Amino acid sequence: GDVRIRCAECVEPFELCVQCFSVGASLNPHKPTHRYRVLDDLSFPIFSDDWGADEETRLLEALSSFGPGNWSEVAEHVGSKTKQQCYAHYVECYVDSVKRRRVEAGDDTDGDADGGDDDDMRPMTIEERKLADERDALAAANDPTSAAAAAAAAAPPPPPPRVAGNQQDITGYHARRSEFDTPHEPEAELPLAELELRADDTPAEKSRKLQMLRIYQKRLAERERR
Repeated sequence: GDVRIRCAECVEPFELCVQCFSVGASLNPHKPTHRYRVLDDLSFPIFSDDWGADEETRLLEALSSFGPGNWSEVAEHVGSKTKQQCYAHYVECYVDSVKRRRVEAGDDTDGDADGGDDDDMRPMTIEERKLADERDALAAANDPTSAAAAAAAAAPPPPPPRVAGNQQDITGYHARRSEFDTPHEPEAELPLAELELRADDTPAEKSRKLQMLRIYQKRLAERERR
Protein backbone atom coordinates (compact mmCIF):
# COMPACT_ATOMS: atom_id res chain seq x y z
CA GLY A 1 0.00 0.00 0.00
CA ASP A 2 0.94 3.68 -0.06
CA VAL A 3 3.58 4.72 2.45
CA ARG A 4 3.11 7.99 4.30
CA ILE A 5 5.47 10.02 6.48
CA ARG A 6 3.97 11.51 9.64
CA CYS A 7 5.66 14.26 11.62
CA ALA A 8 6.36 13.25 15.22
CA GLU A 9 6.74 16.83 16.48
CA CYS A 10 3.89 18.87 15.00
CA VAL A 11 0.94 19.31 17.36
CA GLU A 12 -1.57 18.91 14.55
CA PRO A 13 -1.18 15.66 12.57
CA PHE A 14 0.95 16.33 9.52
CA GLU A 15 1.70 13.75 6.85
CA LEU A 16 3.71 13.76 3.64
CA CYS A 17 3.96 11.40 0.74
CA VAL A 18 7.35 9.81 0.10
CA GLN A 19 8.04 12.07 -2.87
CA CYS A 20 7.41 15.28 -0.89
CA PHE A 21 9.41 13.99 2.05
CA SER A 22 12.35 13.11 -0.19
CA VAL A 23 12.68 16.72 -1.42
CA GLY A 24 12.36 18.20 2.08
CA ALA A 25 8.95 19.77 1.62
CA SER A 26 7.78 21.95 4.50
CA LEU A 27 4.59 23.75 5.39
CA ASN A 28 4.41 26.01 8.42
CA PRO A 29 4.71 24.92 11.22
CA HIS A 30 6.24 21.68 9.89
CA LYS A 31 9.99 21.72 9.27
CA PRO A 32 12.08 19.21 7.30
CA THR A 33 14.28 18.75 10.37
CA HIS A 34 11.40 17.40 12.51
CA ARG A 35 11.45 13.81 13.66
CA TYR A 36 9.06 11.55 11.75
CA ARG A 37 7.37 8.15 11.59
CA VAL A 38 6.87 5.95 8.57
CA LEU A 39 3.29 4.75 8.15
CA ASP A 40 1.61 2.53 5.65
CA ASP A 41 -2.02 2.98 4.76
CA LEU A 42 -3.21 0.05 6.92
CA SER A 43 -1.43 0.74 10.20
CA PHE A 44 -4.34 2.58 11.83
CA PRO A 45 -6.47 0.77 14.44
CA ILE A 46 -10.09 -0.21 13.78
CA PHE A 47 -11.43 -2.51 16.50
CA SER A 48 -8.62 -2.31 19.07
CA ASP A 49 -5.95 0.27 19.86
CA ASP A 50 -3.14 -2.30 19.68
CA TRP A 51 -4.19 -3.94 16.40
CA GLY A 52 -3.69 -2.20 13.06
CA ALA A 53 -5.93 -2.69 10.06
CA ASP A 54 -3.14 -4.60 8.32
CA GLU A 55 -2.99 -7.05 11.24
CA GLU A 56 -6.77 -7.41 11.16
CA THR A 57 -6.54 -8.27 7.47
CA ARG A 58 -3.87 -10.91 8.04
CA LEU A 59 -5.87 -12.33 10.96
CA LEU A 60 -8.96 -12.77 8.79
CA GLU A 61 -6.87 -14.27 6.00
CA ALA A 62 -5.37 -16.76 8.43
CA LEU A 63 -8.75 -17.67 9.92
CA SER A 64 -10.08 -18.25 6.43
CA SER A 65 -7.13 -20.48 5.54
CA PHE A 66 -6.55 -22.37 8.80
CA GLY A 67 -9.83 -21.94 10.67
CA PRO A 68 -10.43 -20.85 14.29
CA GLY A 69 -8.54 -23.09 16.66
CA ASN A 70 -5.29 -23.40 14.73
CA TRP A 71 -3.86 -20.41 16.54
CA SER A 72 -0.20 -21.25 16.03
CA GLU A 73 -0.65 -21.13 12.25
CA VAL A 74 -2.82 -18.02 12.56
CA ALA A 75 -0.18 -16.22 14.65
CA GLU A 76 2.55 -17.22 12.22
CA HIS A 77 0.56 -15.70 9.37
CA VAL A 78 -0.22 -12.51 11.30
CA GLY A 79 3.46 -12.24 12.09
CA SER A 80 3.31 -9.56 14.78
CA LYS A 81 1.14 -11.25 17.45
CA THR A 82 1.35 -14.38 19.57
CA LYS A 83 -1.25 -17.13 19.34
CA GLN A 84 -2.65 -16.06 22.72
CA GLN A 85 -3.02 -12.49 21.49
CA CYS A 86 -4.69 -13.65 18.27
CA TYR A 87 -7.17 -15.80 20.16
CA ALA A 88 -8.00 -13.11 22.75
CA HIS A 89 -8.44 -10.46 20.05
CA TYR A 90 -10.66 -12.72 17.95
CA VAL A 91 -12.94 -13.53 20.89
CA GLU A 92 -13.13 -9.94 22.12
CA CYS A 93 -13.59 -8.15 18.80
CA TYR A 94 -15.19 -10.71 16.48
CA VAL A 95 -17.31 -12.79 18.85
CA ASP A 96 -18.19 -10.86 22.00
CA SER A 97 -18.54 -7.45 20.37
CA VAL A 98 -20.86 -8.87 17.68
CA LYS A 99 -23.04 -10.41 20.39
CA ARG A 100 -23.02 -7.11 22.25
CA ARG A 101 -24.03 -5.19 19.13
CA ARG A 102 -26.97 -7.54 18.54
CA VAL A 103 -28.12 -7.25 22.16
CA GLU A 104 -27.97 -3.46 22.02
CA ALA A 105 -29.94 -3.60 18.78
CA GLY A 106 -32.62 -5.57 20.61
CA ASP A 107 -31.77 -8.92 19.03
CA ASP A 108 -30.02 -11.37 21.35
CA THR A 109 -30.75 -14.37 19.12
CA ASP A 110 -28.47 -15.98 16.59
CA GLY A 111 -30.22 -14.23 13.71
CA ASP A 112 -32.46 -15.61 11.01
CA ALA A 113 -31.66 -18.20 8.40
CA ASP A 114 -29.80 -15.82 6.11
CA GLY A 115 -27.53 -14.54 8.90
CA GLY A 116 -29.53 -11.49 9.97
CA ASP A 117 -28.73 -7.87 9.37
CA ASP A 118 -25.20 -7.42 8.01
CA ASP A 119 -24.66 -4.39 10.25
CA ASP A 120 -25.53 -6.47 13.32
CA MET A 121 -22.81 -8.94 12.35
CA ARG A 122 -20.10 -6.27 12.11
CA PRO A 123 -17.61 -6.01 15.01
CA MET A 124 -17.82 -2.84 17.07
CA THR A 125 -15.22 -0.19 16.33
CA ILE A 126 -13.12 1.40 19.06
CA GLU A 127 -15.43 4.41 19.24
CA GLU A 128 -18.55 2.24 19.34
CA ARG A 129 -17.16 0.12 22.16
CA LYS A 130 -16.24 3.21 24.19
CA LEU A 131 -19.76 4.60 23.77
CA ALA A 132 -21.27 1.25 24.72
CA ASP A 133 -19.07 1.08 27.83
CA GLU A 134 -20.19 4.56 28.84
CA ARG A 135 -23.85 3.63 28.35
CA ASP A 136 -23.43 0.46 30.41
CA ALA A 137 -21.70 2.34 33.23
CA LEU A 138 -24.42 5.01 33.27
CA ALA A 139 -27.19 2.40 33.26
CA ALA A 140 -25.58 0.51 36.14
CA ALA A 141 -25.18 3.70 38.17
CA ASN A 142 -28.86 4.60 37.70
CA ASP A 143 -30.30 1.11 38.16
CA PRO A 144 -32.14 1.00 41.51
CA THR A 145 -32.65 -2.73 41.17
CA SER A 146 -28.94 -3.32 40.98
CA ALA A 147 -28.28 -1.11 44.01
CA ALA A 148 -31.05 -2.78 45.97
CA ALA A 149 -29.72 -6.21 45.11
CA ALA A 150 -26.24 -5.23 46.27
CA ALA A 151 -27.62 -3.84 49.53
CA ALA A 152 -29.67 -6.96 50.11
CA ALA A 153 -26.65 -9.15 49.50
CA ALA A 154 -24.62 -7.13 52.00
CA ALA A 155 -27.31 -7.21 54.71
CA PRO A 156 -26.69 -9.56 57.67
CA PRO A 157 -28.83 -12.70 57.90
CA PRO A 158 -32.01 -12.43 59.98
CA PRO A 159 -31.92 -13.64 63.60
CA PRO A 160 -33.38 -17.06 64.43
CA PRO A 161 -37.12 -17.02 65.08
CA ARG A 162 -38.37 -16.62 68.62
CA VAL A 163 -40.37 -19.65 69.65
CA ALA A 164 -43.16 -19.32 72.19
CA GLY A 165 -43.68 -21.90 74.92
CA ASN A 166 -46.55 -23.77 73.27
CA GLN A 167 -44.71 -23.79 69.94
CA GLN A 168 -41.67 -25.21 71.69
CA ASP A 169 -43.77 -28.02 73.09
CA ILE A 170 -45.04 -28.84 69.60
CA THR A 171 -41.81 -28.54 67.63
CA GLY A 172 -39.28 -29.49 70.29
CA TYR A 173 -37.14 -26.51 69.24
CA HIS A 174 -35.31 -24.62 71.98
CA ALA A 175 -34.42 -21.20 70.59
CA ARG A 176 -31.96 -20.24 73.33
CA ARG A 177 -29.82 -23.30 72.63
CA SER A 178 -30.71 -23.66 68.92
CA GLU A 179 -31.63 -27.29 69.53
CA PHE A 180 -34.64 -29.36 68.55
CA ASP A 181 -34.59 -31.99 71.27
CA THR A 182 -36.49 -31.31 74.47
CA PRO A 183 -34.17 -32.02 77.44
CA HIS A 184 -34.96 -32.35 81.12
CA GLU A 185 -36.30 -29.05 82.48
CA PRO A 186 -36.12 -27.20 79.15
CA GLU A 187 -36.84 -23.88 80.87
CA ALA A 188 -33.77 -24.11 83.11
CA GLU A 189 -32.00 -21.38 81.17
CA LEU A 190 -34.80 -18.85 81.46
CA PRO A 191 -33.85 -17.50 84.93
CA LEU A 192 -30.30 -16.90 83.66
CA ALA A 193 -31.29 -15.12 80.46
CA GLU A 194 -30.91 -11.68 82.03
CA LEU A 195 -28.40 -12.61 84.74
CA GLU A 196 -25.33 -10.40 84.80
CA LEU A 197 -22.62 -10.24 87.45
CA ARG A 198 -21.55 -6.67 88.10
CA ALA A 199 -18.64 -5.28 90.05
CA ASP A 200 -20.96 -2.94 91.96
CA ASP A 201 -23.39 -5.67 93.07
CA THR A 202 -24.24 -5.63 96.76
CA PRO A 203 -23.36 -8.69 98.85
CA ALA A 204 -27.03 -9.70 98.87
CA GLU A 205 -27.25 -9.45 95.08
CA LYS A 206 -24.07 -11.46 94.63
CA SER A 207 -25.36 -14.14 97.00
CA ARG A 208 -28.68 -14.34 95.15
CA LYS A 209 -27.01 -14.61 91.75
CA LEU A 210 -24.57 -17.25 92.93
CA GLN A 211 -27.47 -19.23 94.35
CA MET A 212 -29.19 -19.07 90.95
CA LEU A 213 -26.03 -20.40 89.31
CA ARG A 214 -25.80 -23.28 91.80
CA ILE A 215 -29.42 -24.21 91.13
CA TYR A 216 -28.76 -24.12 87.39
CA GLN A 217 -25.67 -26.34 87.81
CA LYS A 218 -27.77 -28.91 89.69
CA ARG A 219 -30.34 -28.90 86.90
CA LEU A 220 -27.59 -29.41 84.32
CA ALA A 221 -26.18 -32.30 86.32
CA GLU A 222 -29.62 -33.92 86.47
CA ARG A 223 -30.11 -33.31 82.73
CA GLU A 224 -26.77 -34.95 82.01
CA ARG A 225 -27.62 -37.90 84.24
CA ARG A 226 -30.88 -38.50 82.39
